[in-house]
Formats: sequence, C-alpha cells, structure tokens
Amino acid sequence: MRQHTGEKPYYCAKCGKSFASSNHFKFCKMKEKFESAPRKVNTGQKAFKCLECNKEFDQRHHLIQHLRIHTGEKPFSCDYCEKTFSNNSSRITHMRQHTGEKPYYCAKCGKSFASSNHFKFCKMKEKFESAPRKVNTDENPKEDKTFKCSECSRMFRQQQQLIRHQRIHTGEKPFSCNLCGKTFTQSSTRNAHIRVHTGEKPYLCKNCGKRFACKKHLTLCTVSKKSAAKSFHCTTCGKFFHTEIDLNVHMHVHESWRRHMSEKLQEQTVAHKSNIYL
Repeated sequence: MRQHTGEKPYYCAKCGKSFASSNHFKFCKMKEKFESAPRKVNTGQKAFKCLECNKEFDQRHHLIQHLRIHTGEKPFSCDYCEKTFSNNSSRITHMRQHTGEKPYYCAKCGKSFASSNHFKFCKMKEKFESAPRKVNTDENPKEDKTFKCSECSRMFRQQQQLIRHQRIHTGEKPFSCNLCGKTFTQSSTRNAHIRVHTGEKPYLCKNCGKRFACKKHLTLCTVSKKSAAKSFHCTTCGKFFHTEIDLNVHMHVHESWRRHMSEKLQEQTVAHKSNIYL
C-alpha cells in the first residue's frame, strides 16, 4: 500500500533516510553497524564479518548480500510480475522464465539453459559420463560404489544417487511446488512439501495411530515406539502403552463404552416397564 501512498514511516537518524518497509530500515541499521566496526588487518583471514551470526566474507558486497538473510530485505523486483529477490542475479534468472531467454549453451549436448547452475550441472554430468568406470571385483556387488562425484570424490552405488548429490554443488532445484513456486532438489521432498498445503497425511503409524505427511516422520515414530519399553498396562483389555498419558487416554475409551452401554441398558429397562403397564 505504501508504494501507492508514498508513506515512509521508518526514519534512520544516522543517514537521514526514510523507508516504507521495516526490513529496509533494519538493513540500513545493520549497514551502519558494519561501517562503524573496526576493520581487520589483512592476515589471510576474511575481512568482512556479519555481526549477527559471525559468518565471514572476502568481499564487502558478499556481506551486504548475506545481511539480507537476517533482515528479509528483497530490493530487486521482477519487471513482469510482483516477485521480489534478495539479489539481482536471482531476479535476472527468474525474468528469463518470462522472456524465454536461455543464454547458457552446452556445445556437447546442444541444449541451452536459462540458469548458469543448470548449465554447470550439465557439464558435471558430461564429466561423469566420460569418466572411466570402476571394474566391480567385490564378492558382494551390492556393496560396491562405482559412481564417483568429480567435485568432492564421494562414491555412490547408483547413478541416480550421484545425480541427486551433484545438485548440492550446482544448486540446481528442478522440482517446483505448483502451489507456491518453492523449488527442491528432489521430487520426494517437493511431494512432501505439497502435503503441507493440501493437509494430506498418507503415512499411518500402526503403533500409535498418528498420520504423517512425510515417510521419514513415520519411520522416526516407528523406531521410537519400538525402542521404548511398554510399561503401562490396561487391566481391562491387557494392552500395553509407552506412557501413563497414553494409558489414561485409552482408559477413557473403556469408560465411554461403559457409560454408553449403561445408558442403553437403562433405556431398554424403561421401555420394557412401559410396555408392561400398557
């Protein structure tokens, strides 16, 4: 709204500027703290330090870009839609979705890419494809890791595992949520995220009856239930429980059933007496 009204209620006394957004005001204050902080003598260490989390940087503009993580400032906006970004390179990459521009060309596979990260990923796949394969001499072939990451030398049993891993190095996130636009490195992570929007919880724990949106959470629940000793015993049906609270909740089921049956019996008795006197 303040973009329309021109209102700027946040005033910085040090620099004399006013801001429409509290995030921009916070960013200005953090820049002031940075400017007034003593500089390190060049001893091979990184000279620019974030006063919020102590992370260090080689260059000043890297620190300024990092500070936006803490302030939430996103000063770069798309020319075609209202989406905003914390750095200009992300804005430029995003705008190529509107323009269709793909400036990064891979001569080996003939594909063009809008993002430099996707281009890097393609190059890494080429290096992997051309690398010599390790001959499997292990007695147990399942244990042999034949796929090696050319960036960090980590080994994997399956090519698909290596491809997923390489996205850590390239930053590629090819799977996007069709509801909010958030991107992910794996389709399984994307699918679990979508369930946050839909409320779907397809994974049922047979031990406790809870449902989960993510299979990992179900596994954690199952493992914790198996490892915990069941020391609380229901004297009515003989079932065991991990905690006294679980037992008490369960006992309410029996009590509710008893009340229900008692009320039912009373109704039948009254009805029977009424029939006698008719």
